[in-house]
Amino acid sequence: MIIMGYAMLYSAAEKVPLDDITINFVTTPHPRNLFKYLKDERGLGIDEAQTGIYYIKGDTVPIQIIEAKKLSKEENQFIKNLRSNLEPIDLKASLELHNKGYDPDLLIAYLGRLIKANGSIFKEAATMVDTKLREAVDEIIRDFGWEERYLQRGMERGMERGMERGKAEAAIELLKRGFGIYDVASIVKMPVEWVDGLRAT
Repeated sequence: MIIMGYAMLYSAAEKVPLDDITINFVTTPHPRNLFKYLKDERGLGIDEAQTGIYYIKGDTVPIQIIEAKKLSKEENQFIKNLRSNLEPIDLKASLELHNKGYDPDLLIAYLGRLIKANGSIFKEAATMVDTKLREAVDEIIRDFGWEERYLQRGMERGMERGMERGKAEAAIELLKRGFGIYDVASIVKMPVEWVDGLRAT
């Protein structure tokens, strides 16, 4: 309902007829419960226009629901990859769109969303592409300001590791001086199990 509200606000603000606006949802699993709700509770019709692409009939604003896993890779790569569970090979294929003459601004926005949603496999996918493309992807990261975020995250992790090392040294010294593990855990603010594991060092 919130998205419907946004569509109506956009229609009013931009003087665009509601019939010229389409709300699109992309889902990976089959939206069984959503379809049941739309049919049974809202009384709307559902028409599968082509495999994996459904049009909801009878609502105020045209709605399209796309079941990504049903789409063919060749014809629907842009839509099919709009998800957060890509495999490195899928993300690699999307990164390679950079070499195929698409509008650079739109493509950077698209790739930016994919990289943000699939950060854990991004580095692996980046190693699978050629140097020129890797440089282009680095530019995307800079454009989105992620370079600073990665650097900040690395610094934070380094500080955490440094703090833990300092706590370990203090805890070992306290243990040597005869403090009990519960007292040491309380002093260094670490779990008792962690302190207990230091007794062997």
